[in-house]
Amino acid sequence: MNSSHFLFSMICSAALLASASPRVSAADGDGKSSKAAQVVTEPIAQAEATAVLGMLRLLDAGKDQWAIEANAAPSQQPTVADLKPYFKPGSPLHRKLAAAKPEATEVTLVEGLAPVKLPTAGGELKVPKDWTARFTKAFLRSFAD
Repeated sequence: MNSSHFLFSMICSAALLASASPRVSAADGDGKSSKAAQVVTEPIAQAEATAVLGMLRLLDAGKDQWAIEANAAPSQQPTVADLKPYFKPGSPLHRKLAAAKPEATEVTLVEGLAPVKLPTAGGELKVPKDWTARFTKAFLRSFAD
């Protein structure tokens, strides 16, 4: 693994797993979140963060494979149509790409968050900034164990 891929993995891990806040919180009579609700929702947030991180890694690997096979210049921008053949039909990532326009250069992986811009052939995948707030807590919990 070269240093840019390692850095990409660390950035994705930090941004994604770091802030998965519980989606549901129950309130006690005094208005405080109940511990039981947090216990139930934290694993869900962790699982979502892990799934999204996996999709980001696959998207980056697909872009690399496309660049090799297409003999793409480092500045060449792939489209959704370029990358879609590199993913198993019916897989979550393939379905996300199928939902985007073929000429698009970004794809929505998480509903309600900014889409991921596809990197150029020589570029690195960057995680949108608004993802950090959603996935930070799960990341911190994963390192606390």
